Amino acid sequence: INPPSGGRVLLNNVNVLADLSSAQARLVNAESALSVALQDLSTTNANLSSLAALVYRTLNNTAASPWFIYALGGSLHNSTEVYDSSTNSWSPGPSMSTSRSYYPAACYFPTLNRILICGGFSGSSYLSSCEYMDTSNIAAGFQDAASMSMQRTYFSGSLLPDGTTLLVCGGYNPSRLSTCEKYNALDNTWSSAASMSAARSYHASVLFNNSIIIIGGWSGTNYLSSCLQYNP
Repeated sequence: INPPSGGRVLLNNVNVLADLSSAQARLVNAESALSVALQDLSTTNANLSSLAALVYRTLNNTAASPWFIYALGGSLHNSTEVYDSSTNSWSPGPSMSTSRSYYPAACYFPTLNRILICGGFSGSSYLSSCEYMDTSNIAAGFQDAASMSMQRTYFSGSLLPDGTTLLVCGGYNPSRLSTCEKYNALDNTWSSAASMSAARSYHASVLFNNSIIIIGGWSGTNYLSSCLQYNP
């Protein structure tokens, strides 16, 4: 995948999966259905479950440009790890302020070189808090960001076409949620967005043709095959 020049960008059509028995990560290209096995996560994070993960690549417009995976949190973990494709190895990243599991949402803002992670479960409470890290200044670690209006786990997060706005939808806290909200990375603020037609958690979302498509999930009583479209 050859991203445009001028910074960094989240790779398209890529998911990171964790094999909980071996803590082995895989990069899955959804377009070609090609799986590339990566070196195992460190043994210190071998029991990561329901973590957040994101992938981005430096933009040099060359096939040799390295790409990176950030694995953030997981079962009772506030630690992070970074995979570098140029060395095929994982290394420790800065720790977050709190443990986050139950699939917190993570987003990379390419024009700001910034990673945001929000929500999840601390081990004792559902979280609305968020924090961010500047990937060009990793030594500074994670900083507090504005909190969402409500606690969310098992929810979706997608970057809107402007590259600076994150849309989060649904989830569980422990009520099933239909609400959505938007984060503006330029001024570190949240605002309300149109709610979904029904509550859902465990769903997926993807940016497609300048719209966010929300797919499947669990209503609290039924597994869902329905999809929704959000137009920014």
